Amino acid sequence: MRHQAVNEYLNAIYDAYQAGDKATKSKLLDHAVLITKRSRKQLIRRLGKMHQTAAGITRGAGRPYVYSREALTPHIEYLWNKMERVSAKRMKSAFRLWLSKYKNCEPHLKVQLERMSATTLGRYLKGIRASEVPTRGLSTTCPARYMKNKMPINTLDSKITKPGYTQTDTVAHCGNSALGPFISSLTVTDIFSPWTENRAMFTKRGVEVKKMFRDIERNLPFELLAINSDSGSEFLNKNMLQFTQYGTRVHFTRSRPYKKNDNCFVEQKNFTHVRELFGYERFEDPGP
Repeated sequence: MRHQAVNEYLNAIYDAYQAGDKATKSKLLDHAVLITKRSRKQLIRRLGKMHQTAAGITRGAGRPYVYSREALTPHIEYLWNKMERVSAKRMKSAFRLWLSKYKNCEPHLKVQLERMSATTLGRYLKGIRASEVPTRGLSTTCPARYMKNKMPINTLDSKITKPGYTQTDTVAHCGNSALGPFISSLTVTDIFSPWTENRAMFTKRGVEVKKMFRDIERNLPFELLAINSDSGSEFLNKNMLQFTQYGTRVHFTRSRPYKKNDNCFVEQKNFTHVRELFGYERFEDPGP
């Protein structure tokens, strides 16, 4: 039977199918299978879809919405901005203090916010972030081809048994454009502890990176023994070479190109200590 003929047959039995009991529906389906040569499941689905269309039901099967998305989203966005755009888990924990002081929300919406889990809150924040800022940061790492020959590759064959062996990386707070001046975060993570130090830089020149490393070295509770970085020019330069080889005698190595897992400890801290706090927005030097 052709598709048009099947539709005409189903339209003919639709009223009897919807009005009948279970036994009547079963007999109608048995007869429809013989006539149309279609499977029983397909006919059930098509008759069910016809019922949804007739009843004006546009949403498919599934659990109904628990929260009022349209009503809650403006309140979540407002509170998120006031909380300095913290993560969903931290925002959920802060609701106990904030909602008692928040007067611009109706009582039934406050109840929904209090009941909302951190996971559901994260889905709301995901949509808010996507409409405002990019969801991924841009890479501003520039390879330093000349200095690669002077910096050995970390072989990762020795077991770390004491603090002092660190990994380092930078995070660009440039938003969706790497043009113009913007702030970068320097992250230094100890592999053994894992103690982490962060510094903000207005430029990625070797002189500035060297200055930040000297400050970090003074604040570390242990001796800085080794630094492992990527192949970016902010690390592979004469200033860092002087800092490690001719100054403090720190062992300086680089990871393999395009192998981010070689610096997995600092990559993790880039997210938890930098992106979780500041997101993916653009930050520039405020000037004098």
